[in-house]
Amino acid sequence: MSRSKTTFLLVLLWLNVGCDAASTIRRSVDFDGSIDAGPPSDLPSLMEQLSMTPEESTKEIVALFTQVKEGAPADELLKVVSELKSRIPLWRTNRTADLNNAIDGVKQCATTMKEEMELTNKKKEECTTLNLSHEKARIEEAGKLATEEHSKAQQAEKKEVMQTDCGVFDQVTTHAKQTSVSYDNQENVGDYLRGVSKKICEDLLPEYDKAEKECDAATKVYNDVSAEEKNKTNEHEVQVALGDKIQHFMDVTCCKYGLATKDVCNSYDPCYEDKVVEYKSLEAMIKQDEQMKKVEWRVYSRIECLLPILGTSNSDAIDACRNKTYTSPDIVYPDIPKQDSCITWAAYPGTDAYKKDHFDSLPDNAKGKPVAECIGME
Repeated sequence: MSRSKTTFLLVLLWLNVGCDAASTIRRSVDFDGSIDAGPPSDLPSLMEQLSMTPEESTKEIVALFTQVKEGAPADELLKVVSELKSRIPLWRTNRTADLNNAIDGVKQCATTMKEEMELTNKKKEECTTLNLSHEKARIEEAGKLATEEHSKAQQAEKKEVMQTDCGVFDQVTTHAKQTSVSYDNQENVGDYLRGVSKKICEDLLPEYDKAEKECDAATKVYNDVSAEEKNKTNEHEVQVALGDKIQHFMDVTCCKYGLATKDVCNSYDPCYEDKVVEYKSLEAMIKQDEQMKKVEWRVYSRIECLLPILGTSNSDAIDACRNKTYTSPDIVYPDIPKQDSCITWAAYPGTDAYKKDHFDSLPDNAKGKPVAECIGME
């Protein structure tokens, strides 16, 4: 056969140094890269005659057959091999970056979750602030209720006094209206007048004046107390309305806080799961490609080892190239971060925990209105 077969083909013969054909061809190698015998020039039959294993028949290795012309010198082939081999560390660097970026995507879910949870703290603070305001309003409400009840008690007491005093006055008035003095024709007129004057002016009139004064005074006190009671009742009603208004805003705001935490968790869980699936898919693909790259690395390294000694009689060096283990660094696959805990606020309006936190400490006579349910948290 022709002596113009490529140096590259000779090197490929050495890739499978265990086969008889390869050892025979080794003995016929010339320094200039020519051989006395070689496989057919067509690629499929050449690959077959070289007995290359399937794992060594990668697309990059096959590409070598088409990139180097027959008869190319060893240094030209070495340049091509070195260039192809140099791509593998870059590939490993890029794939490592891809893996780390995918892991960063998983971590970003947790980062976003924590950032969004921080944003919900504003609503939490509003909920806490309104709770303090509500508690203060209910304490004032309890105080105003106590004042109202005291005022009502005073009103009832003064009403009873008024009714008693004015009842006496009514009796005196009735008695005065019923009083009559008749003249006895045999009675001395002076004695008659003195008798009438004593009965009217000294007995009945002072009693009437006293009863009238006491009734008027009791009525005035009662009216004053009633006006005060009305004011206290109004103040209490206004305070109740204020407490109810604050409670409404508190219930709504606290509900919004609960819903916000739920939304964050509802977003984080699928985000984490999706990103983990993406990473595992990428990892599986890269692991498969890595095995091929390791084969390419081994083949290119073997070629680099053999090229300088082709055409020589240094069988020891050739055997060393045959027996040497060519390994490339492994890709370090990052660990998948564990899924963080995303906690939805549990003490939202409508729960026993919410009632305990926001209402148990309130005065017994100012517990507020019924709590609105937080729709969407069920």
